[in-house]
Amino acid sequence: MAILYYSDTASYPQQVLAITGALKTYMAEQLYYNDSLADAKARFLVADQTDDASLREATKKFFDSNQKYPFTTYNIGDEEPVTDRRNSWAKSGKYYSSTYSCYIDAKPLKQTFPMISFFNNPHDYEHCKKILQNISDSAIKLDVPIVVNGISTTFTAEVKFQAIDKGGLAYEFIEYLTKNNIFNLMHNIEVYYHSFVINTDTNPIDTMNATVFQEDPEDDSLNTSVGSGLAPLTPALLSSIPTDESSGIAVGSGIVLTFNVGMNPDSVERNLDITPYFEHSKRWNEYYTQLTLTPWSDLSSGVAYTIDITQDWELYDSPIAIFNEEPIETDIEINFTTI
Repeated sequence: MAILYYSDTASYPQQVLAITGALKTYMAEQLYYNDSLADAKARFLVADQTDDASLREATKKFFDSNQKYPFTTYNIGDEEPVTDRRNSWAKSGKYYSSTYSCYIDAKPLKQTFPMISFFNNPHDYEHCKKILQNISDSAIKLDVPIVVNGISTTFTAEVKFQAIDKGGLAYEFIEYLTKNNIFNLMHNIEVYYHSFVINTDTNPIDTMNATVFQEDPEDDSLNTSVGSGLAPLTPALLSSIPTDESSGIAVGSGIVLTFNVGMNPDSVERNLDITPYFEHSKRWNEYYTQLTLTPWSDLSSGVAYTIDITQDWELYDSPIAIFNEEPIETDIEINFTTI
């Protein structure tokens, strides 16, 4: 069993640890396929790769405790937000998930994992380099297990390799490796994924918890679930201000539409029609359940207005809920007359 030189991984978010476990399993299967999975994973050592003295001490302790080559050191690097990888969960920010009965905010992120593999002969070095070059040209996606409100599912993490080379280690450490006939190969990895933030304050079914599996998917000690219930699956209009067929509406009024589930704003706005038309701004609440239309100037007096949201499949996509993409229950029409 490998001895961890740095044992502070508990400070990382559980979702990052789950990705780390999935990535470590994948790399163990690729690089050390002649071993059992447990033995292959034991060839990985957490080590600070920004400090060469610490890295040398870590590799020395690892070799003294295991007496085996090759092995790989890794670390959990920096996390950065990205803007070009929004999926259907993240394209509109927060949404209500009727499947998991909670609000979810999905943020696209990039996590870096620096890795260095060490070998005691040139044959293993060259062979590992070919393996890494081959898999770096592939589209690699990891399915990372996650439990949301008691429901087991997975999220996808995309893996990309940076340059595969001997890298820029400090001279003293290179001298140490050369003296001991040790060959090193750097293969830093970038992982792209969506970080999930669960809203527990405004959840209509009281409260809930979201947890992820750690490295062993069979260990469910972290999985907790509080509360239960079902949200409406089919989106519909709950209420409107003004109400349908109302009259005597002030010319300075705005229009407020409230839905029973979080809606996809783009699909609703594409299908929204105002007759007679007036210039206006649109604003959604943070859960995309309420749309406010604010006229840029007073409405005309004594005029009958109609607000339509239609299921026009031929011209546009039908208005849909954000998460489950169910279409609206029926066409929406609101008629009101100003004073």
